[in-house]
Amino acid sequence: MNSPEDPQARIVKLMREATTSGSSERDGNTVKVRGNGNTVAGGDVYNFNPTIRPKVTVKTGDGVIDAKQKAEISTKLKQWLTARNAVRREKMTIAAAWSAFNAAMKVNSYAELRPEQFPGALDWLKKQRAILSSMKSAPTKIVGFRNDMITAIKARSKQLGDLNYYRPHIVKSYGVESLTGLSDRQLQELRAWIMQQRR
Repeated sequence: MNSPEDPQARIVKLMREATTSGSSERDGNTVKVRGNGNTVAGGDVYNFNPTIRPKVTVKTGDGVIDAKQKAEISTKLKQWLTARNAVRREKMTIAAAWSAFNAAMKVNSYAELRPEQFPGALDWLKKQRAILSSMKSAPTKIVGFRNDMITAIKARSKQLGDLNYYRPHIVKSYGVESLTGLSDRQLQELRAWIMQQRR
């Protein structure tokens, strides 16, 4: 009879305890293993062929706008939607905003836009923002209204070939030399005027 201190008895006991735990079931001398690619060794179950999940890489389709362009459109659409919901009484959801944009661009999804449509998409969003900026309540309801107006006026002046294109007009019409000297309403009027100018 083995004593409790017998090293051999302790090893046998530990091995029996180890083989009854884990992912196998022991019934006498039979080990039941579930799964593919498993190997049984001394009652332990090893899987030498673990399932390797393929790495998913998202790739922009050929012939459509790239991820950077998509991000720019998404950002500008959200800015337009925020401004629109600040100014107009009837609120628009993000889904409705995308639907309006896609309809204007004649696509099912903005992800289908071709690279040559990208400038037109930005122009459409810019026009929608301009409509909101010209509304009477825009100065008090659109965050960053004055900065947006000044930026738009300067950008249009640059397009017209003269960074100070607006200056003679504001001196004559409003008696000031700087855009910061204009009231909110005057900025709206100036923006409308400069957008109508041609080179």
